[in-house]
Amino acid sequence: MRSKRKAKIPVLLILIIFVVGILLIIAIGAIIKYKNRGVSVRVEKVEKREIESVVTGFGRVQPTMEVEISAKVSGEIMKLFVEEGDTVMRGDTLVEVDRSRYAAQLEQAYAALSSARANVTQVELNLKQAMDNLERIKELYGKDYVAEKENNDALTQTEILKSQLQSAKDGVLRAQGVLNEAKESYNETIIISPQNGIVTYLPVEEGEFVVVGVTGMMGSVIMTIAQLTEMEAEIEVDETDIVNVRLGQEAELDIDAFPDTTYTGYVIQIGNKARVSGQGTQGVVANFLVKLSIEDQIPGLRPGMSLSADIITNRSDSAISVPIQAVVPEKKETIKSEEEKEEEEEVEEEERKGKPKEIVFIVEDNIAKARYVKTGISGDRYIEIKEGLEKGETIVVGSYKVLRELKDGQRVKTGKPKWGIKVKSSFD
Repeated sequence: MRSKRKAKIPVLLILIIFVVGILLIIAIGAIIKYKNRGVSVRVEKVEKREIESVVTGFGRVQPTMEVEISAKVSGEIMKLFVEEGDTVMRGDTLVEVDRSRYAAQLEQAYAALSSARANVTQVELNLKQAMDNLERIKELYGKDYVAEKENNDALTQTEILKSQLQSAKDGVLRAQGVLNEAKESYNETIIISPQNGIVTYLPVEEGEFVVVGVTGMMGSVIMTIAQLTEMEAEIEVDETDIVNVRLGQEAELDIDAFPDTTYTGYVIQIGNKARVSGQGTQGVVANFLVKLSIEDQIPGLRPGMSLSADIITNRSDSAISVPIQAVVPEKKETIKSEEEKEEEEEVEEEERKGKPKEIVFIVEDNIAKARYVKTGISGDRYIEIKEGLEKGETIVVGSYKVLRELKDGQRVKTGKPKWGIKVKSSFD
């Protein structure tokens, strides 16, 4: 019995080793086959497309012409002649401020001017009398009827009165200036409209006290009048994008209140100084104000409505282009072929000048080959290729993970893009 069992053990062991060997051979074959199949990638054909490079900003709708009506004199609002939403014409009366104090000042100024003029008349009479007296004394002095001192006193009195007359005349000018100022203050208690428009903002009521602005303190804003026939957009653009914005560039406007329509505008003004927010924190933001015209007539458009704007800073109607993610930074080990050494040296020279090195992987016979490219303008999905690719070539466009790890000469297995969208080109 023992001899039979000993004979069975080697047979069983040999059988197990044989089965394991078969499994190893199958596994190794599968691995080799898998490696030969290559890494799975998504590909697209290089095509010509229309590409627009845009700068996006956010802001609000504003009237082209808008004025704030502020108090020029301090006092209680006695009468408001308009309400918010009213249409006004240039010259219409808007507000009346309490004028009793300014009326009293005006009367005082009239009285002061009258007194100054009377003073001039009195000094002129005194001077005439003194000059007549001087002539009489001169005549007597020539005949030695009066002493020299009396003659000198008469001459001095005449000169004093001449000086007093000039001072009195200056007093009239001062009084006239005070009167003019009092008249202006009195007239400014009645505020009139400086332009045609609509009252878009009226934060005050009758009986409130308004003040004039002084250094370090704003005056009371009584109302805002705007011309709503012409509107514009005011947006803020990031400091990194403002360098690409130019006067006259076209923009596409999306107004939140009208979500189904895109409107046209043009850059009409670019701010020269940044608006900085978040100073003293890590989230410092510097934006520049940009004004855009609104070329369309939009019923119901009102000041303050939110909008976004895409300013078209560059455009190409027929650009060799690829998806943005297909262009990746070149890795040191990516390009190894002898034929591309010269091109690699040129790229390294560009790198020393501060220009980035970029590559695209083309696919030939299921082999990925790295190709240096020079890029141009970019849109939201595609980027222009100025040099390095031709229309119709097959390139790797995904996945992102594969593009990060893919190497020159690596075998690939092509597949359709996951998004399943085919961009139709008019240049085919």
